[in-house]
Amino acid sequence: LSEAKAGAKANMPIRDFFLHRSGLKPFIPFYESTLKKGKPSKKFYRDEFSLKFPIQVTDSLYLHKGWNDTLLNRVLRSETTTPGKMVYSDMGFYILKAVNEKLVKQSQHDFLMPIYAQLGASSMGYLPLLRNPVENIAPTEKDKTFRKTLIHGYVHDPGAAMMGGVAGHAGLFSNANDLAKVFQMLMWKGTYGGEQYLRPETVQRFTQKVMNDGSNRRGLGFDKAETDTTKASPCAASCSASTFGHTGFTGTAVWADPDKKLLFVFLSNRVHPDAENKKILELSLRTKVQEQFYKAVEQRRPDGKMPKGIY
Repeated sequence: LSEAKAGAKANMPIRDFFLHRSGLKPFIPFYESTLKKGKPSKKFYRDEFSLKFPIQVTDSLYLHKGWNDTLLNRVLRSETTTPGKMVYSDMGFYILKAVNEKLVKQSQHDFLMPIYAQLGASSMGYLPLLRNPVENIAPTEKDKTFRKTLIHGYVHDPGAAMMGGVAGHAGLFSNANDLAKVFQMLMWKGTYGGEQYLRPETVQRFTQKVMNDGSNRRGLGFDKAETDTTKASPCAASCSASTFGHTGFTGTAVWADPDKKLLFVFLSNRVHPDAENKKILELSLRTKVQEQFYKAVEQRRPDGKMPKGIY
C-alpha cells in the first residue's frame, strides 16, 4: 500500500494480521472524534445522502466522503505495543481490506457478492437491506453513544459503520444455512456444488495451526480449538484438533470439524438491547450447546437414528 510506505508499518508482515500478533491496538473508537457534545457533529454528518456525504451509517445519518481514507490512515499511524504477542485486533483487517481491493481492483463488496451468489448463499453479503426486508434481520444494540438509535439492518461495529457497512473485519450478514455452505466448502477443501473455489492447499494453509510453540493456537484468520488442556478453548471439548472457525462480538459462532465431520453454526444477537449482556460468555453457552451435538452424534443407534430424548 502506498499509504503505508513512509510509516512504521511499511514492512509489517501480513501474516501477523491474520495471527493477531502484529502489535496493533485491539480497538480504536474512531467515532469519538466525530461527536460534538456527545452527538454526531454537523461537520462530519448529514441526515440525507449527498455527493459530499455519501457514506450511509444509519437510515438518517450520512458521513463525509473522506472518512474511508481517514480510517485507514489512522490505523496506519496508530501506535503498536507488543509485536509477536497474540492480542486480538480488528485493526489489521482494515489494512487487509485495502490490500485486497488494490489487488482485485474493485471494492470488496463487488468482489465477494458474485462468489456468494455462485455458492447459492443468497442471504450472505454486505448491506443486507438491499436484499432483505428489515423484519428478516435481527436487531443488535440500542446505540446510546454513537448512532443514538437501535441498530437494525446495519453493521453493529462502529468502525465498519463509518465505512458504509463494508469492512474487512465486520459487516457481513447471513442466515445459518448460507454460512454453513461457505464452511462446508472449506471442509470439502475448497469445492462446493461441483465448483472449485479455493485450492485445497490454500484451505489447508489457512485453517491449520500456524505456531507450534504454544504461543498462538490460531490458523490464518481462523480460530482453532485449544489443544492445551490447561487453557480455555473457544469451542467444545470434543472438537478435534483440525477444527477451525470463529466467534463474533454479537454472539455468533461457526466451527467446522473435518475429522469428525461436524459443522456447528450458532447465530445470536446477544448485544440486543445492550452490549453489556454477557450471559452467553458467562454461561459458556455456545460451547455447551456444541458439546450436545457431539454427544448426539456419538450416541447414534446402530440404525443411524438418534436415541429418544437426545434433544
